[in-house]
Amino acid sequence: MDINQACTEIETFLERFRTEHADWGAKEIHVLPSGDEKDTIKIWINFGDGALAGVYQDQGAGWLINELRISASGGEQPKIVASGPFKTHKHAGYSTVASNTATTVTVQTADANNFELGDVLEIDGDDGTDDLGYYVSVKAGAVLTLVNVSGGGPPSFGTLTGDPVRPHLPSGSTTGSPISGNLGSLSLTPSGGSAYAGGALPITAFELTLNNNLKVIDDELFAAEISDAIPGHRELTGSMSFRCRRDLLVILGQRKALTAHDIVATFGSVAGSRCLVTVKAELDFSDMDVPEVGDTDAAEAVVSVPFRGLATSAANELTLSYT
Repeated sequence: MDINQACTEIETFLERFRTEHADWGAKEIHVLPSGDEKDTIKIWINFGDGALAGVYQDQGAGWLINELRISASGGEQPKIVASGPFKTHKHAGYSTVASNTATTVTVQTADANNFELGDVLEIDGDDGTDDLGYYVSVKAGAVLTLVNVSGGGPPSFGTLTGDPVRPHLPSGSTTGSPISGNLGSLSLTPSGGSAYAGGALPITAFELTLNNNLKVIDDELFAAEISDAIPGHRELTGSMSFRCRRDLLVILGQRKALTAHDIVATFGSVAGSRCLVTVKAELDFSDMDVPEVGDTDAAEAVVSVPFRGLATSAANELTLSYT
């Protein structure tokens, strides 16, 4: 049983427990692979209006993705990690409705500072059009003017007195089929040539990093948040490791050829559930790592070959596709 199957079994068990024990107070449960550590599972429980409804949430807006990292190695699930700063930060807490109009909500006076302009909220499980929440467009003390995140139109509230106001918590949804990261292949093909090892290079590890080198504008006077970012010189670097087999030694002969290569890492093996990572690259043997091999019983060498992405047109040095 792989980690995705384990998540499904655990979620099924907890969902059955939730429906049989309504006094537990859980509204919904999601079980997912951590993505941070090998063989680690995270369990997310929405307790709704129960004893743990007094939540507090940090919200980031205007995400500037500066770096994308894709990595995989034998025995581990592949990981795709994106990182970068948010333009601004919001916080949202919990309160109940003291009074309301068709488009505004007045929370309890003591809770006024639990909310701020730009929050995304829901009211007693009502999260607006398309279930995307209500956006705080104007805040005047404890009075919040709300609009639908979807479409930006005003709501039309009835009487809400006493209803809980809390941060919007998106419902999890699954589209498509899970991708088996332990199955797949990697091919390395020189420009105008044929793929090495018949198109399935027996690697032990693969990683790449795409860095946009953004220059964040965060030093302007009288600006409460990041105003913009200047695109820098985009860099794509990575490496792949393989055991130095006799039939793969031909790859080492490319060290001075400066030949463009297509690297295609395929995660998954079933049509409709595959992710393809395609890199236009030049192999960089100036920094190739070949460990010393002595008189040992194993007598094997694992070669780490770095590469650098080089676009041939329209920023095509990296392509992600699903087939």
